[in-house]
Amino acid sequence: MVRTIGGLFGRNAFGPLYEHMVQVVKTTRLLKGLASRFVEGDQAGVEKVARRIDSEEATADEVKEEIRRHLTHSIFSAIQRSDTLLLLGLQDDVADNANDTAKLISVRETPLPEALHDLFSDFTEAVVHTSEVLLERSRALNEAMGSSDERSRIHEELEKLKDVREAQFRASQHHRRFLEHLFRTEGEMDPVTVVMLMHIANRLGLVAHAAENTAECLERMIAQR
Repeated sequence: MVRTIGGLFGRNAFGPLYEHMVQVVKTTRLLKGLASRFVEGDQAGVEKVARRIDSEEATADEVKEEIRRHLTHSIFSAIQRSDTLLLLGLQDDVADNANDTAKLISVRETPLPEALHDLFSDFTEAVVHTSEVLLERSRALNEAMGSSDERSRIHEELEKLKDVREAQFRASQHHRRFLEHLFRTEGEMDPVTVVMLMHIANRLGLVAHAAENTAECLERMIAQR
């Protein structure tokens, strides 16, 4: 049972959205453990972490649905509710893509060649870092809301949202390097393995991409206040 999110929305929907983001990042953080076991060829370990990711993502969904229920009866205008639901959906995409990555890795015992071990680990680290940067920026914006110097603090934090874009760009560079090495060595693997590794990498990259989309939506939403 998920606890009541923030009690009531009051005049600011961002607090509950931040609480949802906290749960989303609990999901993405587990990707590092998943990657470690994948690199080690520990299929049992992969499946165990994948189940934890699925559980954390399900909790994020429960938080999302609770926010939606409260939002229906909130004092916000239809436009404010629409913006809030859009941001909530984008945050949800981050967790969904993390869970989909775990499913792709766990559904088949796909071997990862040793030459790709460090590349995949670095790529995963960069993706998770992108979600962590988004969480930090969300936390800072949440704290700025209602502060005595709210306007100046929010302006400052909006400028820092570019950190998420920069983190996603670094993740995309790791993604490209992984794919380049994958296709350079594809002759050493069976075709199904090559395709699976490509799909795993692409889905993992979508975690960081969803985080960037969330940051852009957050920037627009806060700037319109």
